[in-house]
Amino acid sequence: MKISYLLFTFLVLNIRLFAQDTLKLSLDDAQHQFTEKNFELIMQKFNIEASKAQILQSRLFANPNIYYEQGLITRSVVANDQSLGPYAQRAVQVQQLILLAGKRNKSIRIAEVASTISEYELFDLLRTLSYSLNSNFFELAFQYKTLNVYNQEILKIEKLVNAYRELQQDGNAALKDVVRLESFLFSLQSDRNDLELAIAENQVDLRLLLGIGTHTFLLPVINEVSLDSMSIKNETVENLINVAEENRYDIKAQEANIKLANTNLSLQKAYRVPDLTLGYTYDRAGSYTNNYQAVTLQTNLPVFNRNQGNIKTADYQLRSNETALEQARVGLNNDVILAYTQVLKTEHLYQNSDKQFVQGFNKLIEGVIEGYEKKTISLVEFMDFFDSYKQNVVQLNNLKNNRVQSYLKLNFSVGKNLFTF
Repeated sequence: MKISYLLFTFLVLNIRLFAQDTLKLSLDDAQHQFTEKNFELIMQKFNIEASKAQILQSRLFANPNIYYEQGLITRSVVANDQSLGPYAQRAVQVQQLILLAGKRNKSIRIAEVASTISEYELFDLLRTLSYSLNSNFFELAFQYKTLNVYNQEILKIEKLVNAYRELQQDGNAALKDVVRLESFLFSLQSDRNDLELAIAENQVDLRLLLGIGTHTFLLPVINEVSLDSMSIKNETVENLINVAEENRYDIKAQEANIKLANTNLSLQKAYRVPDLTLGYTYDRAGSYTNNYQAVTLQTNLPVFNRNQGNIKTADYQLRSNETALEQARVGLNNDVILAYTQVLKTEHLYQNSDKQFVQGFNKLIEGVIEGYEKKTISLVEFMDFFDSYKQNVVQLNNLKNNRVQSYLKLNFSVGKNLFTF
């Protein structure tokens, strides 16, 4: 807890001071850094190489087995009327396991499908982490815009509080007005502190996604003109579902799991057929004749164990995977419909909002401060204006962020970047 508190304190101080190691980051820069340095992507790439190595392993034949026997008696012996001399008896046997019923080819196919699933999992991991990266990036960007509003308001209120403290000390201002202003200032500072803590958490998440382990302060840079130009007018939910079915790698992984289960079921059925061990035997003097040579064949008799349990297990696993695919497809449809609905609602709200009131705030606020100082507006009206402005800006930035987040969620749901930022 102490370490976490110190880390948050450090990040909050960085937010306020904008230290020299601040890194301005565009979305393209962040995505490039992410694909090169993200730890989870790197680990999954190693997993793919490991799965490819299993394909190589499955293609290898079983090693031959060799048996050698050497007598230890050091005297001459006679066998079959022949004098053999010291260390007379020796025998050699070589055996090779031969897999039947296509077990080797089926094992190779299982390894190939498993490797394909690992690749699909990489692409789906990339989809998931990219969504997290983009979501975090834009949330931070709009949090900074809101933070800038808090900083401006707090700076102006601090100046006003300091001025009224001096007036109050000279008897030219009421103490209750100073207390109200100080209370309002404290409320703004408390809200700013909560926002800074949220930014600190997002900073940690973003640095982890980008593989950055230093104390570099990341400052996302966005193009709001480009964001305003996004539109969903030309898209239908049916078309989006079709796009998702073609591009969602989690669905492709589920389909590949069915292939894997089918192949495994075929392999387990093949294990009902016993394998064959082919061999060669040489025995110098231990048989009915010296220098005995023979070919050997060995196999199990499938009397009791015909792999019944493993076949049933593989069959049930296949049914389970088929059910999982059906569930995934239903989930895909619901994901796309929900994301599409969210975009429509946030887009409608955004297009009908007043986005111009923020402009000219500094000029307007100066007029409000001047009006309060000249007593043309009351303290309550003055604080109401500040509070209303703050709430409107926060709500507008939240709306902008929610709009972008809804488009990001739709991209995530269809598995393709239909909307670029």
